[in-house]
Amino acid sequence: NLDWTDGWKGKGQFFVSQQYSGFGDNGIEADNNGDDNAASPRSAPMLSNLTLIGSPGSSASDIGILLREGTAGNIYNAIVTGWQDSCLDIDHSETFSNAMDSDELTGALTLVNSILDCDNPWNEEEDDLFSLSDFVEELNEGNSQENPKLVSPFDIQNPDFRPDSSSPAVSGALIPDDPFFEKVDFIGGVDPDNDWTKGWTTGSMN
Repeated sequence: NLDWTDGWKGKGQFFVSQQYSGFGDNGIEADNNGDDNAASPRSAPMLSNLTLIGSPGSSASDIGILLREGTAGNIYNAIVTGWQDSCLDIDHSETFSNAMDSDELTGALTLVNSILDCDNPWNEEEDDLFSLSDFVEELNEGNSQENPKLVSPFDIQNPDFRPDSSSPAVSGALIPDDPFFEKVDFIGGVDPDNDWTKGWTTGSMN
């Protein structure tokens, strides 16, 4: 749904994606350079307030966030839910080494203050250079594995991506210290008090 490659260094805020059953694969598919994973300029976007909705039970709904081919990037305040394969996967040695130096994060690749809600939160593989569970739960800050309690995220015709009143996402956002980003309290792409998707978007298949 959101795909970057070849040195993209953009910024973005308030992103929502929802997959149909039987269509699509990854919520984020993030690459640097497929021929040379260490190529410069390196992909390094900064993103905040994302809601990535998979299709539970669909084999076509793969990974919520796939980071690979040496990408960098800083992701804040994401909700990742309903992905069949996993919420998160990191592939290729250059991606791992770019993210971590010895036992510490470099800051080049981070996922912070985010909520993961998948049967399999991450893909741990034998050739991973560090544990993804450590990456999410210990090395980065503010992440949790819990139900984000969105109002109706899997309704295809009339979805509602807002956090409900009991949701852990209604407050506590960590917004990047950058004038590009709007200072909001909520986690995810939709304000619980102001659904910007209504009135100009549609769930109808085309």
